[in-house]
Amino acid sequence: MIKEMYKLFMGGMMILALSCKGTNSDVSESKDILLEVDNVGEGLLLSEEFTDVEIIPLENNPKAILSDVRKMIVTDRGMYFWDNGPKPQVLFFGHDGTFRNSIGSMGHAKGEYQMIMSIASTSSGDTVAIVKYPNADLFDGGGKFLSTFEIRDDVGTEDLLMADEGIYVGYYHRQKESIVSLHSWETDGVVDIVRTSNDPIRHPLSQDNGNSLQQDGDKVYCLDIFGSAIYSIDRTNPSDVVKYSLGMDGILTEDIARNAANDDDLDGYFHISSYNVCNGVVRGCIERNADSFESYDFKFSTAGGNVSLMRHADMGYLFDCCHSGYFYRIVSAGRILDYMGRKDMDGVRNLLGDKLNELSGKVSPSDNHYVLKMRPRE
Repeated sequence: MIKEMYKLFMGGMMILALSCKGTNSDVSESKDILLEVDNVGEGLLLSEEFTDVEIIPLENNPKAILSDVRKMIVTDRGMYFWDNGPKPQVLFFGHDGTFRNSIGSMGHAKGEYQMIMSIASTSSGDTVAIVKYPNADLFDGGGKFLSTFEIRDDVGTEDLLMADEGIYVGYYHRQKESIVSLHSWETDGVVDIVRTSNDPIRHPLSQDNGNSLQQDGDKVYCLDIFGSAIYSIDRTNPSDVVKYSLGMDGILTEDIARNAANDDDLDGYFHISSYNVCNGVVRGCIERNADSFESYDFKFSTAGGNVSLMRHADMGYLFDCCHSGYFYRIVSAGRILDYMGRKDMDGVRNLLGDKLNELSGKVSPSDNHYVLKMRPRE
């Protein structure tokens, strides 16, 4: 699982919320939907919800070893990984785990970087963006530098999402706010869509799976980690925004989350640590790092209905990304060995089944990472 994302440097990474007015043009008010919790269910067994499981070993090429993955993107062409150690790099693998090439390299010349803030890609995988300060460099899928995308606001760019209509950009600390804007291909203009009045730069919370901005069909989604809300933006009409608030009394509400954002010690508060949207269903995890770690999984349909809240079990909804109806998670070789041998991993073994048995005796702690792929049951 992709963990520990720039918790000190990036501070309030992925903290986004709704604005009624954009800096460059006005946008409509959002439609607010409060999702009440039906009840708190028992631990979620992924083996009952997911099927068609695959375990994909990533090639153990010395040039392709991953050690500190911050973000994973799956495209039609293959899988891209932003790895931050021992040096920043972006590596591309085929769907079968074969290493293909790297994207860009460290340096000071055009198309090179000193630090990576995030990565993005078209769904086809033909164009890849490496977000650096203050702009983003664009490459083709083979790693050839194409051009620099000049971001119109150069303070705190943290995440991009590349869509047919343009590039959605997430910022933090722009005039002490966090903002999502659309840089349109058609008009060459910039429209602010989503913002929060919070000043998140000093807060050490972040999102585990790195995908603050996500696309699902004709919608783009973003997360307000402190507002306990997820926003849906209509790609055909970006002023059409729906705010989904999680009304989890005693655990996580917008008031609780906002108050936590102004507290010097956030360890005792719940926050959304991971979310993914697939076919109109939002799945995610909320957690708090208190004296005793506590975590819940949640799920709701954007078409209507309340949110289901379940005690965390197995791997829970800790996925790194979605693509074409499949969920993906990257794990270390050591984690695969845990799945095989630990007594408390029976649920995971039930999920992975024969695919895990086929790896018995073939996994070494020195192997490269593995990718878990699975699809929700009908």
